[in-house]
Amino acid sequence: MSQKKVFIYSDYFKPGYLAGGPIQSVSNICNLLPEFFFYIYTQNFDLNDSQNPYPLQFNTWIEDNETTRIFYTTRISYLFLAWRQLFHIKPDVIYINSLFSTATQSNLIQVLLYSLFNKCRVIIAPRGELDEGALAIKSTKKKVFVFLFKLFVGRKIIFHATTEKEKEFIKLQVKNQVLVAENIPTVLTEQTTRIKQPNRSKFIFISRICTKKNLLFALNCLKNINIDGELEFTIIGPVEDAAYWKKCEIAIDQLPSNIKCIVLGAFPHHQIQGKLTANHYMLFPTMAENFGHIIYESLINGLPVIISDNTPWDNGYDNGVFAYSLTEEKSFIDRVENFHSLQQPEYDILSKNAFEYAKRKVNLELIKTQYFKLFN
Repeated sequence: MSQKKVFIYSDYFKPGYLAGGPIQSVSNICNLLPEFFFYIYTQNFDLNDSQNPYPLQFNTWIEDNETTRIFYTTRISYLFLAWRQLFHIKPDVIYINSLFSTATQSNLIQVLLYSLFNKCRVIIAPRGELDEGALAIKSTKKKVFVFLFKLFVGRKIIFHATTEKEKEFIKLQVKNQVLVAENIPTVLTEQTTRIKQPNRSKFIFISRICTKKNLLFALNCLKNINIDGELEFTIIGPVEDAAYWKKCEIAIDQLPSNIKCIVLGAFPHHQIQGKLTANHYMLFPTMAENFGHIIYESLINGLPVIISDNTPWDNGYDNGVFAYSLTEEKSFIDRVENFHSLQQPEYDILSKNAFEYAKRKVNLELIKTQYFKLFN
């Protein structure tokens, strides 16, 4: 039996990294499932960087590995000419890596027509876009799109949720079939160790800088903490919203003198682990995540995390996860102060808890089975 072909629409893909988790999600799917042949149709530039196309061949299929091919193309071709590649590849499955993406909006009718005549399975992965917190941002525009989607598309498309919680959010918006297949993280087998002195701590935030990721909330918490010693806060990620970043800069200028803020900008994914191992904790009060690759990567690198409860991670000391409602700023502040004061023995226990929890959360064989069901 020949390998099934999966055609993936992904607005951005490696070597890009500014779009964050969705790029890593697609890459990990392709690496985990050599039983399928993947064709990734993407743009030849990174997020908000169309003036700097990749120095790669484009408008042709190039080999990424034995079972993955990538087609880099211009924005116009990506939006309006994908149907040519559908008829060229003749996929068994079409997978759209976003609900509100430009690819969905411009290519959905073409995809449905192709699937009608070729009996092709069509899957949309909203990537948390239908979660309550995400829908609250630009809500009117999103609600209109969902209404039109239900009106004209109906139940022909399968939705991919990465958690049972995300499945519930999707079901609140659409009546389509929803299948759960968990995100595929990068697994480490050895715990990272680091020195932690009392009243000396390093916190890190890694994500796109925009309203949803909630960096301003983190900065306001740091502005209101009361600590001895010195705290270092590192910010890594591309500025997606310039007006929002301006507010963050104002908050940075208002931080106490014993809090040092380091702004490093964006880094490619392969450099992120080194940044994590140089820090003690992750502070990431995101408004919504259906998984949050950076949360997992923090935990597997032994960083306890302070996050919002709008994520699928299990709150608890034994997990190294401290998740609070965004209406409870004091809980975030108290936890930062507590983490800052920890001595080495206490920190080592908490760091080990984070690492062990991340290992427990991943069952690659189960995840692989879920994706077989999704694509078959």
